Amino acid sequence: MDIDGASFSSSKNGLYEPLARGFAAIEAATERDTKLPELGDIIGHVHSPEYVSQPLNGWKPFYLRSVINIPDRIFEQYNRTECFTQMGLFSEIQRAWITVDNRLFLWDYLSGQNFQAYEDLSHTIVSVKLVQPKKNVFVEEVQCLLVIATTQEIILLGVSIDKFTGELTFYSTGMQIAIPGLNVNNIVSSKDGRIFFSGNRDPNLYEFYYQSDEGWFSRKCNKVNLTGSAIDNFVPSFFSYGVHGDGVKQIAVDDSRNLLYVLRESSSVTCYEISSSNIHRCVSYSFSSMISQAQMLNASSILLDPRSTKLVSIVPVPAYESQQIYCVAITSTGCRFYMRGGRSATSYFETSDGSFATNPPSTLQVTHIRFPPSFQTNDYQPKRQFSGSSFFPQSQSVPQQPAQDLSTQTKREFMDCSSLSTVFTFDLFFAISSSDANAGDTLCCTAPEVGRIANAWQSGSQPSLVESAMYLPIKGFVQDVKCLQNSEERNELVSQFNTPPPSFAVLTNTGVYIIVHRRPVDILASAIRMGPSSSSGIDGQVQMFFESVGRAEGCATCLGIISGRLDQNDFTASSANFAGPTTKLTQADLLEIAKKYFIEFGGKAFIDQSRYNNQYDASSYELVRLSGCHDGLASSISRLLRTVWKKPVMLTVPNSKKRVDYAPSFKADELLKIQSGLLSLSSFLESNKSFIEGLNSSDSLVGSSNMGEEIAVQAEHRALSALMLVLQQMIEGISFLLFLNESDVSDFIAITSSISPESQNSCSKLTFGEFFTSKNGREVTKELVNALVNKHLRAGGNIDLVSQLLRKRCGSFCSADDVLVFKAVESLKKAKETVDIEDRQSLVELSYNLFKKSAHVFTPEDLRLAVEEYKSLNSYVSAVNLALHVASARDDKDQALSYLIDGMPQNDTRADVFANRSKCYQYVFQILDDLESKSSEESNQTKMSVYNALQQSKDELFHYCFYDWYASKGFADRLIEIDSPYIQNYLERNSTKDVQIAILLWQYYAKREMYYYAAIVLFDLATSNLSLNLEQRIEYLTRAKGFGSCHIPNLLRQKMNKVMLSVCEQLEVASIQDDLLVTILNDVKIPASKQQELSSKLNVEILSLTELFNNFADPLGYGEICLSIFQSADYHGIDEIIGCWEFIVKTTHENAVTSPIGSSPVDSVASTLRNLTLRFSQSENVFPVEKIVALAENYSFEQQSESTSAGWVVDVFLSAGISHELIFIILNQLYDRREKPWQGKDRLLYLVKEISHLMKLWYDVSLKAGVAQAFKPNFDAPFVLEAIEKYKAVLTDPKSMSCKEELQSLELAIRRTY
Repeated sequence: MDIDGASFSSSKNGLYEPLARGFAAIEAATERDTKLPELGDIIGHVHSPEYVSQPLNGWKPFYLRSVINIPDRIFEQYNRTECFTQMGLFSEIQRAWITVDNRLFLWDYLSGQNFQAYEDLSHTIVSVKLVQPKKNVFVEEVQCLLVIATTQEIILLGVSIDKFTGELTFYSTGMQIAIPGLNVNNIVSSKDGRIFFSGNRDPNLYEFYYQSDEGWFSRKCNKVNLTGSAIDNFVPSFFSYGVHGDGVKQIAVDDSRNLLYVLRESSSVTCYEISSSNIHRCVSYSFSSMISQAQMLNASSILLDPRSTKLVSIVPVPAYESQQIYCVAITSTGCRFYMRGGRSATSYFETSDGSFATNPPSTLQVTHIRFPPSFQTNDYQPKRQFSGSSFFPQSQSVPQQPAQDLSTQTKREFMDCSSLSTVFTFDLFFAISSSDANAGDTLCCTAPEVGRIANAWQSGSQPSLVESAMYLPIKGFVQDVKCLQNSEERNELVSQFNTPPPSFAVLTNTGVYIIVHRRPVDILASAIRMGPSSSSGIDGQVQMFFESVGRAEGCATCLGIISGRLDQNDFTASSANFAGPTTKLTQADLLEIAKKYFIEFGGKAFIDQSRYNNQYDASSYELVRLSGCHDGLASSISRLLRTVWKKPVMLTVPNSKKRVDYAPSFKADELLKIQSGLLSLSSFLESNKSFIEGLNSSDSLVGSSNMGEEIAVQAEHRALSALMLVLQQMIEGISFLLFLNESDVSDFIAITSSISPESQNSCSKLTFGEFFTSKNGREVTKELVNALVNKHLRAGGNIDLVSQLLRKRCGSFCSADDVLVFKAVESLKKAKETVDIEDRQSLVELSYNLFKKSAHVFTPEDLRLAVEEYKSLNSYVSAVNLALHVASARDDKDQALSYLIDGMPQNDTRADVFANRSKCYQYVFQILDDLESKSSEESNQTKMSVYNALQQSKDELFHYCFYDWYASKGFADRLIEIDSPYIQNYLERNSTKDVQIAILLWQYYAKREMYYYAAIVLFDLATSNLSLNLEQRIEYLTRAKGFGSCHIPNLLRQKMNKVMLSVCEQLEVASIQDDLLVTILNDVKIPASKQQELSSKLNVEILSLTELFNNFADPLGYGEICLSIFQSADYHGIDEIIGCWEFIVKTTHENAVTSPIGSSPVDSVASTLRNLTLRFSQSENVFPVEKIVALAENYSFEQQSESTSAGWVVDVFLSAGISHELIFIILNQLYDRREKPWQGKDRLLYLVKEISHLMKLWYDVSLKAGVAQAFKPNFDAPFVLEAIEKYKAVLTDPKSMSCKEELQSLELAIRRTY
C-alpha cells in the first residue's frame, strides 16, 4: 500500500445529526425574522391604531443621551455676522458647521474640539453640503467633498480626515462653476458622487458635473440643467430667474432605486429616474391629487385642508426597507403620506450582491395616512419630574389628531412642522414643530413597536402599524437633524444583536442634542432597572414586556442582555431622567435578573394537537411545540450570526498570475464580536443547565403517567442540546478561522491555495453556517489543517506548537490530533525510505507514539492503513499495540466491557461500542494468523514478541476476546496454562454457558489446589442447564464429592461442608434418577417409542424428587424406586409407604405367577423382601419394621401350602439383619393385640408356630459354639418362658398338639440351660 494515498480521517459521524438539528432550528429562526412583514404590508389599513404612550421613561422609544453646547468661539464668530448665517451637521465626519457671511467654521460637536475655518471665499455662503466624490477623479487622500455654494459660484473642496487625530485637511480641487443669481437652496448627491442642486424659486434641477480631466468637448466641471431645454445650459441663471413659478423646495435621492424626488413649492412631488448621464421624469403627483386620494381613503380631516396645509418634506423609503412604499411625504400639520409606487413592467428584485434592481415607477399613490399624535403642551415641556401613580403602568393610548371635525380646536394646537421634519430608517419619525416665537421648536418622535408587530404576525393576526410617541425636551430652534448611525436591517429585532442603537443629532441654536432610539433589548433593560420603583415591581414590568412581544421574543431579548447587546449609555441617562426613588440595580444585577426571567418566563414544551396528521405517530417529536426558551435561543444565535450565517467563508480574488486566490470573506474584529456574544450565551447555558427544563435531564419525566409531557420534555432536551452543540462548534469554528488568519501563525491565502481544487471550490461555496455544522465543512477543515501543518514543516516550524494551539483554541471543532496523525504518517513514510535499522526503528516508535496521542479520533479505515504499514515494516508489535490502544481510546468509559459483563442485552446502546472495539481486535487476530502460518526462526521470535506484548496488555476486554479466539482455533485446553490475571474471570464468566469452559475452570482450580472452588464449579456444572447427560452429571458430582476429602484452608472447611451436603443430596437424587432410567430401558412392558421419550427426559438435567415420583416412578409402578424417593425425601406418610410395600409384594407375586420359569411366587416375594430389607432397614420412615413384618406374615398365612416351608418370613428378616428379639417382640404383640387380620384360631395358631420357629432359632444361635459373646443375640429366657406358658394355655385343639409339644420341649431345654 502506498502511504501517500492514505487518507486518515478523524470525523465523528455521531456529531452531525444533532448539528443538523441545530442548523435547522437556526435556519427556521432566520426564516421567521426574514419574513417579518415589511412596511407596505403593515400599513395595509387606511388608519393605524392609536399611538402608545409609555408613562415610565424606561419604556419610551427615545432618550436624550447628551447635550453638547455650542463652543463660545462659534458664538464669537456668529456675533460678527453682517449679512447671512446658517448652521448644519456633517454627521459623516462628526462635525457641526456654521456659515458667517463668506466664512465657514467647523468643529467636532461631540468633543467641542478641532475648531477649523475656511475663509478663502469672496461671496456670502448660501448652502453647504458634504458628499462622496466620484471614483478615480481625485487623489486617494480626498475622502469626501465639501460643496460650498455662494451667491455667485459653487466650488468643490476636497476633504481628508486624519484617522488618529480626527483633524480635517482641505484640498483645493480647482473645480467651480458660476451660478450668478441662482441662490442655491438644495444640494444633494447620489452614492456614485453625482451632485444635484436647485435654486430658490427656480423650477429647474441642476447637476454639478465634474470629471478628472478635460475632454475635447467638455470641461473638467460645468453646470448641467437637467430639467430645462438644451439652451438653458448656456443662459446665465439671472436671465431665467423668476420665469418659472413653481420653485424647488427639496430634493431627495433614493440610491437603492436610482430615483430622485423633487418637492416643489406647490407641494407637488415629481419623481425622476437617475440614468448614467441624465435624469428622466417618471411621474408627477400634485398635492390636490394626494388630498383627493386621502378623501377616497376616508381620511378627511382639517389637518389635510389644502388651504392651510402643505407638504414640507419628502423622504425616500429605501428598497431594503420596503419594496412597495417608495416615499413618505410630510405635511405641515405633521401628517405622513405613505406613497406606493406603481410599475408598468416587472417589479424590482434583489440582486445577488444584495442591491436592488427596478424599473422606475409609473405612478405614485397615497396608500396610507398617518396622523400625528395629539399636541399637548404639558407633554413636551422640559421636565425632570414624573408624577408617577401607584397603579400598574400599563401602556396608555395617545389619540391621533382626530380625522373628523376639528373646528373646536384652535390652529395653534396643531403641529406646524418645518422642512427639517423627516423619517429615518426604519420609520422613525422626527417632527420639528415651531411654537411661540420665543419658546423655540418642539421635537415629536415616533417609532414602530416592532416587537408587538412581530408578535401579532407570528400569532396569525394581521399586523398593523403600532407606534410609540413622545416629545423630547429641546431648547432653541432646530437647525438640522442627522442620523449618526443606523442599520439597513429591516427587522429591528435582528439588528439590535449586531449593531449599536440608532442615534441621531439634533442641532439647535443652543447646542447639539444626541438622541438614541431604544430597541426592545434596551426597553427591557430599562423596565427592569425601574421595576423596583413601580407598583408592579420587576415581575410586573417583565411580564408586561413578555406579553407585548411574545414568549419566544421575550426570551431572545433576555439573551440579548446576557450576550452584551445593550446600549450601555442608556443606564445613566435613564436614571437621570427618571423621577422617583433612584434604582439601586447594578449591571451585574441586571444580567442576573435577565437570566432569571429567561428561565421562569420561557414556558414549557407541549404536544400541539394542531400539528397532528396521519404521517406522525402519537409519540413523534414533530408534534411537540418547543418552549420559548428554545425558540428564543435559536433566534438569538441566528441574529448574532446574521451578518455571516449565509455568507461564504472565502472569496475568490484575482492575483497577478491571472489566477484566483482564496481570501477570507470576514473581518477579524467582526468575528470576535460575534464570538463574544456566543461565548456569553454558552457560558450562561452551561452554568444554568440544572435550572433550564430541557437541559437538566432528558429523562426527568421518564416514567410519568403523562406520556405527552414525557415526549415534550425529551423533544425539548433534544432540541436545546443540539443548539448548545452548535454554539460550541461555532465558537471553536470562529477560533479556527481566526487562527488561520493570524499573520504570525499562518498565511490564509497560501494555505487555501495549497488544498485540493475540490476543497477550494467547497470553500468558496460553503457558508459560515454550513462550515460550522456540516460534514463537508469538517472535511474542508481537515484539509486546511493538513495544509497548515505542511506549511510549518516546510518552514522548519514546530508542529507541536501548532497542535497545542489548535487543541487550546478549537479542540472539538478541528481536532489538533489531525496534526499528530499527519506527523505520524510522515514518520512512517520516512521509515519506509530509511535503510539504517536503528533510524527506521526510531521513526516507527515516533509514529506509534504520535498515533497513540490521536487514537481517539481514528476511524476503522485509519487503523487498517496504519496496521498494514506497520506489517509492511515488520513492526508487528507496534501494529498490535496500536490496535489495542485505539480500541481502548474509542471506549474510555469501558462501556463495551460492562456490556459484555451484563450479558450483552439486546437493543443496548453499548452494543455499537462493543462492535467497534471488536473490529480493532480483529486486526490483532489477523496478525496472529499471519504469524502462525509462518515457521521461520525470525517469525517465531516475532510471534513470541507479539504474544508477550499481548500478555502485558491491561485491556481486559481484549483478553476475553483473545481467549475466545484461542478457543475457536482448537487450543481451549491450553487456556489453563496461561498465567494471566484475566483468565480466571474469563473462565468463571463463560463457565455457565460453555461445558468445555466449565470443565477447564474446575481443572484450572484443581491444578492450583483450589479444591473448594473446583467442587463448586463441578456442582454448578452438574446442576446446570447445559447440554450434559445424566451419567456426566453423576460423574461431576462424584468428582466434587471427592474434592470434599482434600486438604483445604481451615477458613473454607465450613463452606466446603455445606457444599458437600448439597453435593451428596444431588448425587443421591441423581442416582435414583439413574436407577429409574435403567429400569425404564429394561422394562419390556414399555414400548420402545415411549422408552425413548421417557429416557430423553431423564437423561438430561437432574430432576427433583417430586418430578421423579409424580411423573415417572409412581405412574410406572416402580415401587422400589418410590421407596428410594421416600427415603431420600425423608417422607413419613405411613399409609403411602405401606401401600407401596403392599404394591411391591403384590406385583412380585403376580409376576412370579405369570412367569413360566423362575422361582415360586413365595420364593420371589421372600427374595424381594430380603433385598428391600437389606436396602431400607436403616431408614425408619421407609421401613416401619413392625408393619413390614406383619405384612409379610399376612402374605405367608394367605399363601400357605405344602410346598412352602414353615417360618420362611422369620428366616427372611433374620437373614436381612433384623434381630431375633425385635421379630419376637413384633410377633408377640401381634398375638397379644389380636387386631385384624390376626383373629381366629387358625391365624393365632399360625402366629404361635411362627413364634415357636423364631424362639427355637433364637435359642440355638445363643448356644452356638464358635461365636463370640459380643456377636451372640441376647436371649431373654424369662420373657420367652413367660410367653411359652401363655401360648401353651391356648393350644388345646387337637390340631395344635404338635405345636404344643414343640413348645414344651423348647421350654424344657431353656430351663435346663438357664
